[in-house]
Amino acid sequence: MSYIGSINVGQGAGGVQPGARDRLVLPDVARVGRRLGGGRNPERIPFPSCLAACLRYIGDYYPWVPVREHSMDGRLNYSYIRTMGVTGMAFGLLWGPGWSPGNAGLMSIADPDEIIDRAFRAAGRSYETIWSTGKPSDGDTLRRALVQSLESGRPVLAFGVIGPPECCIITGYDYEKDAVIGWSYYQDDPGVSQDVEYEPSGCFQVRNWASNTAGLITIGDRTGDGTRPFSLAQSALSILNWALRVVHTPGVHGLKSGLAAYAAWAEQLVHDSDFAAHDEQLLWQRYAVHDSAVEVVAECRWTASRFLTLMADAVPGLSAPLLVAAEYYRQEYSLMLRIWSFVGGRANPEAHSRFADPAVRRRIAGIVSNARDADARAAAMINQAVAAQITRRGQ
Repeated sequence: MSYIGSINVGQGAGGVQPGARDRLVLPDVARVGRRLGGGRNPERIPFPSCLAACLRYIGDYYPWVPVREHSMDGRLNYSYIRTMGVTGMAFGLLWGPGWSPGNAGLMSIADPDEIIDRAFRAAGRSYETIWSTGKPSDGDTLRRALVQSLESGRPVLAFGVIGPPECCIITGYDYEKDAVIGWSYYQDDPGVSQDVEYEPSGCFQVRNWASNTAGLITIGDRTGDGTRPFSLAQSALSILNWALRVVHTPGVHGLKSGLAAYAAWAEQLVHDSDFAAHDEQLLWQRYAVHDSAVEVVAECRWTASRFLTLMADAVPGLSAPLLVAAEYYRQEYSLMLRIWSFVGGRANPEAHSRFADPAVRRRIAGIVSNARDADARAAAMINQAVAAQITRRGQ
């Protein structure tokens, strides 16, 4: 198999022959989502979480990284941290015009194919992407690809199936119902899960899935001879340069990006006319967009801090600037906790009403601006690490 393969569905598509079995389900694929239990810290960004679960299932070993936050002990999958870092997701932020629900889609911080490729290069696995084209034959090609992968004992990454085109895991297929089975961040969301059925394991089961599936990724074999694992030390310069590109790119796909996204977000918060109408649903929608941005910054910068700490351990010569950058990212995480405190906490059912208060939003806008400054300082320290690495290589 090639290192990266990409085909468009509809080209050479054929019907899947189900054979003798009625169902094909891979058991015990780890659940993904924001509440995991078992001492596992939440993993709030779908693609790296789904990839980490699949890699662990097919036998790729990654250690658990112990963490202690808010006087509680937990653990994170090393693969999740690494994928967040190497793809640039740990350093990303988006903000669209107005109150766009697409702001939280971190697969759009760059070309999604680039993000996927960086993730799989770090994993040392080949892969194949199959993107929908809108043709009637899409379902056949998607179905054939996922069944072939499941038959080989490997779950499939899918974008969509339930809700927005975020990543989920397909762990099984029901031939009679033409239903896919798996784990999704959105399977229990009442706004998009009306047609979802559930397996005894808790997995979703969805019929008529192909029309809401933007694409699939099937996981292939190990690349190279399989004896040389990915090295943070050897890849540090490439990773850090990519992180800087994500931070400093002002716009992608019609959205403000990186540092420019903070400025657009803070500016949007003080548009009092956006909150002139006493519309409960509108307030909830706008608060949800804002809250997603807070969650992205909190999760991503906390993970960026962890990732840069791991890199500092791997490249001691760069530890000084990297650890300073990591501390700035931790400061951003703390700033997001302050933002939640202004609305009475994340679980406060009246958070959207407090958010509508102009004085509250102005205080929040100030914190967002402070977070932008911390992000810029972190990027400056990463730039110092890049310069130091280039100097070391030139000696």
